[in-house]
Amino acid sequence: MRFSIIKTILRKELLEIVRDQRMLYMLILLPVFLYPVLFVVMGRIGADRDARIAETSITLLLEDQLAETEVKAALDALPNTTLAVQSFTEEEVRESENTIAVRALPGGLAEGVAVLSNQSKDLVFARAQGVAAQLQVLAQSHVQEKLVQNQLPADFAQPFAVQSVDVAPPAAVDRNLISMIPMILLLFVFTGCIYIAIDITAGEKERRTLQTLFTAPLGTMEIVVGKFFAVLAVGAVSALMNTLAFLGALRLQVYLLKGEETSSVMSLSFEPTTLLWFIVLVLLATIFIAALCLAIMLLA
Repeated sequence: MRFSIIKTILRKELLEIVRDQRMLYMLILLPVFLYPVLFVVMGRIGADRDARIAETSITLLLEDQLAETEVKAALDALPNTTLAVQSFTEEEVRESENTIAVRALPGGLAEGVAVLSNQSKDLVFARAQGVAAQLQVLAQSHVQEKLVQNQLPADFAQPFAVQSVDVAPPAAVDRNLISMIPMILLLFVFTGCIYIAIDITAGEKERRTLQTLFTAPLGTMEIVVGKFFAVLAVGAVSALMNTLAFLGALRLQVYLLKGEETSSVMSLSFEPTTLLWFIVLVLLATIFIAALCLAIMLLA
């Protein structure tokens, strides 16, 4: 193989990519504008959903035997709730709109209560969690009252507390975000590689420019290798631009939702060895995906 020929083919493909405004939009402008808008819209939708859940009125059915208990008084304190004491069945609760029910367990209130809701509906499920939390507060107050009546210390029912302490170094604080990056990178690399692979293979066949290239005194392997490096370069640029845009949009979303003082939560720091391995793995993944995309498109 003649590396000068490979370099010439690579330069040709890259110049055609630069001239293609659609490719530039997809690699640079689309990530820069898409992710901030997407994250802001998703954050606004989530905030509106939480507000809608809190403001929507629900019907809370209470079993007859709980009508004269403290359970009714505790549930009366819930906002946007219409409390009704009546008998009900599970089917009625399932089919009713925005309805939650509370009933005593077979052993009576001493054994506990059950909160019935159609958990396939997000709004009902979220409000049912609020009902359960309110009842849990009531149960805890009963425990404290019984401890006082029996002249027992307040911590008798909970002899010791359990705390979870994170001793990870600052570089590992954002493990959840870091764990998302490999999948995001693979997706972005594939998106960039498959588009250019289609254009320089099947696209050139349709434009009848690939036949002209084969009439030149060039080896088939030289043409394939030159096109491979073009796909590889585009995949690497696509991964870099999309990842930077994604992380920037993520920091912007955290800043908008929680304020400037918490925006540092999204800061990422890597040790030199970790960063080196990260770059190596991304490069190897890009090489594999570029070769796979080109091989598939050559058969198209």
